[in-house]
Amino acid sequence: MPAALPPARPARELLRMTGRTVLPVLEAAVDTLTPELRRAARFHFGFPGPDGEPPPGRVSRLRVTALALLCTSIDGGLAERGLRAAAAFTLTMHQAGIHDNITDRDDVRYGRPTLWREFTLDHALQTGTALLTLAVRMLATSGYDRRDQMTVALMDGVVGNGEGQLADLALDFTGGSPADPEACLAVIEAKTGPILRAACRLGALAGAATPEQVDDIAELGTPLAQVMQLRNDLDDLWTPLTGDGTPRRTDLRHRKVTHPIAAALAGTGRARDRLAAYLASTAEPSPRELDDLVQAIERCGGRDRTESAVRQAAAQARRRLERAAPAPQAHADLLALIDLLEHS
Repeated sequence: MPAALPPARPARELLRMTGRTVLPVLEAAVDTLTPELRRAARFHFGFPGPDGEPPPGRVSRLRVTALALLCTSIDGGLAERGLRAAAAFTLTMHQAGIHDNITDRDDVRYGRPTLWREFTLDHALQTGTALLTLAVRMLATSGYDRRDQMTVALMDGVVGNGEGQLADLALDFTGGSPADPEACLAVIEAKTGPILRAACRLGALAGAATPEQVDDIAELGTPLAQVMQLRNDLDDLWTPLTGDGTPRRTDLRHRKVTHPIAAALAGTGRARDRLAAYLASTAEPSPRELDDLVQAIERCGGRDRTESAVRQAAAQARRRLERAAPAPQAHADLLALIDLLEHS
């Protein structure tokens, strides 16, 4: 039998630790930008403005940042060695998020207007580019022995995410050929998978993990991408107000075919036909109509199938983690993080 793992630190404690250590590094990096870019970036991250008051909403949950930081400790050393790697990754992830908000036409994130809504489209695009530049600079000046490999891994994640974003935009309801649930999973792997694999790889490269361990832990990012995106899809439909302050049912209102919707479309019957008719239309839905459509999705099995897919992806993530043979404390802490991602 495998040896028992030590007690994991509570996942919420891991997130608080991540915030205490990484946010000051992010804020210091953002403050090196020129004034207009700095103003936009500080708003995006939720840092206090010139009046000393933070904007409405809150800082992002830092769950993937915690993933990068914990992957540094798979060799048995301190996670804090990966601080600059985790910060560089977070800058890159937010660059991707800023651009994603534009393409998805998201108006609110983290309880406040998205950057392109609060400022302008040009501000958002240029701020995203600036964050990516800060990330590369942070790795270049980090002193990590494997910083060249880390930079390549990060840029591979950016390119992969961009390619996946195009696939996501093409995933739409087209009358007789709706997206199916497997296509949704493939798009998640193509879009979010590269970013999460980069997070795991950067963290491991910041420590003393072997090349084999680095490759193995990077593969943890693929099922975790599915866990996170599928949970987000469910929250958008069934959480009254999502944990990050995003208005509910944004995807449905924009007629974006997510996994629960695709799973419902795979069924038959009047509820399925009503959902298909809505997706093929262009009229602005009323709140009552959105409520009815969500009920139709549930009646068609969309919710149950997506919940099942979350459980399957989380189980796969645990198997991938075990294959990487992390040190016992890192193993326990990463399992706690997987549990958190699966259920919230």
